[in-house]
Amino acid sequence: MKDTEIRANKIVSMPSDEASISAPPETKVVAQPEVKREEATDLYDSLQSKKELFKMLELQGYLNKSEAAPIKDEIDRALADLEEIIKLC
Repeated sequence: MKDTEIRANKIVSMPSDEASISAPPETKVVAQPEVKREEATDLYDSLQSKKELFKMLELQGYLNKSEAAPIKDEIDRALADLEEIIKLC
């Protein structure tokens, strides 16, 4: 599609912005890896056990709350992502 502009009583064709919006021709679409439900649930269970381990280490005084908090946050985010993946499988 071309956009037009009137200049000095002439209609001049101008390139459309659509070309700049579309992906360059050398861009390749990479297929998403197939995730098996069993693998996702195994990983979920593993992360749950690690979360419990960090909780025990914190309760026994081996880890400060400030040290364990970022790790537990990452594990919680990963668990939430895995829950979504498992729902889609």
